[in-house]
Amino acid sequence: MLNREYKSSLFADLFSDAKRGLSIFNALLGTDYSDPAELEIATLKDAVFMHRKNDVALLVEMRLLMLEHQSTINPNMPLRGLQYYADSMDGYLEKRQLNIYGKKRIKIPAPFYYVLYNGREDAPDRENLRLSDSFECKTEGYEWTASFVNINTNHNRELMEKCPELKGYAKLVEYIRENIAQGMEKEESVDAAVERCIAEGYLVDYLRQHIGEARGMLLSGFNQEIYEKGLREEGWEAGIEEGRKAGIAEGREAGIAEGREAGIAEGREAGIAEGRKSGIEEGREKLIKNLLRNNSPEFVAEQCGLELEYVNSIKEKCEVCKSL
Repeated sequence: MLNREYKSSLFADLFSDAKRGLSIFNALLGTDYSDPAELEIATLKDAVFMHRKNDVALLVEMRLLMLEHQSTINPNMPLRGLQYYADSMDGYLEKRQLNIYGKKRIKIPAPFYYVLYNGREDAPDRENLRLSDSFECKTEGYEWTASFVNINTNHNRELMEKCPELKGYAKLVEYIRENIAQGMEKEESVDAAVERCIAEGYLVDYLRQHIGEARGMLLSGFNQEIYEKGLREEGWEAGIEEGRKAGIAEGREAGIAEGREAGIAEGREAGIAEGRKSGIEEGREKLIKNLLRNNSPEFVAEQCGLELEYVNSIKEKCEVCKSL
């Protein structure tokens, strides 16, 4: 089964170490802390917080740095960050047995929420993503911001020099992608990239000490990248587009033949609705059948946002998948 945590599992493992965590903390916030003992790892665990967890959360002297690694651009990151912070405060208050219903004002850590992006789509070096852009009704006086940072090669070089571990991580991902583009198999691509990073002085201690775990996480991550690319190319978009074209064509032909009013009434309602529904359903079922060859119904339902009962019904129709 593919690893839905993507490459961020390696990212989280890398920066959940106190020394490396302090390095990225200082680089992003412009601080100069030197004692890793001052840093507390405060990352959410999904077993506690309703299956929500961020990649890394680091707490130093009432500054809470929340890091989220992304390989795709997601405009909902501010909302996710707000949820992470609220969940973090639940844990913070409970751990310290603080009472929010008392008369004394409770001091809480100041949030700093960063989205570190190394996907393939073009993106700026930095950008502030605002929660208020998602408000249905605009309001004054409230804001939550996600600081978007592009960590691909040739972006934010000053930041990378301040945090060698982050630069090493970005280089490792870059080298794997280069190797895959040159035709190497995934396993060979990962091994070659790891050897190259060690030779060039990137993440040397980490890769040597955790080579087995790192290799496994990287392979899972790039399986997920291939999966996401196939999902975009063969799945929803294809089904929706085919359905839309078929529906519009049928509706237009019927409308022209029977007159504009009849065409709009009958062609649009019957043709577009029937064609779209048929096309989308056909594309959706094709995608689900393909995914079920190598994944469980539970995984497919979660990734595609579908009811498990619906996915199981498609599985029953698919002879190839019945043995799963």
